[in-house]
Amino acid sequence: MIQNTNRHTSRFSLLSFETVSNENEDLISTIGYQEVAPQQDYPVRVIPQRYGFNMDRGRRLAEYQIVYITGGTGVIEDSDGSKVITPGTLILLRPGYWHSYHPNRDIGWTEYYIGFNGPTFRSDVRRFFGDRKGPVELGLSATLVDLFEQALFYAERQCSQTMPMLQAIVIHMLSLINYNLATKNRNDDRVVTAINAVKQHMANHLSEQIDIQALAAGMGMSYTWLRRMFKKNTGMAPAQYLQQLRIHSSMYFLRNTTLPVKNVALDCGFSTPEYFSAAFQESVGMSPGAYRAAHTEKDHAAD
Repeated sequence: MIQNTNRHTSRFSLLSFETVSNENEDLISTIGYQEVAPQQDYPVRVIPQRYGFNMDRGRRLAEYQIVYITGGTGVIEDSDGSKVITPGTLILLRPGYWHSYHPNRDIGWTEYYIGFNGPTFRSDVRRFFGDRKGPVELGLSATLVDLFEQALFYAERQCSQTMPMLQAIVIHMLSLINYNLATKNRNDDRVVTAINAVKQHMANHLSEQIDIQALAAGMGMSYTWLRRMFKKNTGMAPAQYLQQLRIHSSMYFLRNTTLPVKNVALDCGFSTPEYFSAAFQESVGMSPGAYRAAHTEKDHAAD
């Protein structure tokens, strides 16, 4: 995790410009930083109504946002399914993109985020990223953190130069992210390809018992090399990643289906319901049944 002793545990600026409705100007709407401690509710502050953040129901924004995770772990859900978030993950949120994300309750995370819209930004996002959206594994970048810190500095001192400075910073951010991703892809092509293949195999065979050492051998790599590269790129060993994937998949089934807990356990690859319950309790802080009941109550209260 990148450390910065000048940060506070939570900083947030909602800029007082007509950003959401005016699509013909390049404007920045919001910027923030927060440290989410283990067992702390998320989000840790009241979110303005126009952002409509609800972990269970998800949301669609009317603007672009960049969310950058610099420590901790969590999960994001979108129309493609559930993905684990690790330090160095960058989330590109586009207007109309349905998503929901949150930190691991036992671990927490640290995040920066910035919202923006306008013709120059739309053009840059298309030019740099095409149709890409959602999470990408950028890696930890001290330069990107410095740009977020600069943006927070100007946003907290709103004056006549605030918006021009923030516009320049966002353009710099987009260019830097594009460069880092391109460089990372060139330098780490073999590593990224191998890790993505392992992740895809895990996701496709989640209900089965996966032997990671045999998987590595079948892909023509040593387990030691795979484990080292996997942890370097995701922040977790393969077995830890697989466990998180199974836990987060089970959370989805518990919230959105009426499958018995026993079936959820087996469908998510846990060897026994008892082991599933123990692992779920350790990771989430409550039993699978209690988790389902709590989210059922939330859904009824929201109706």
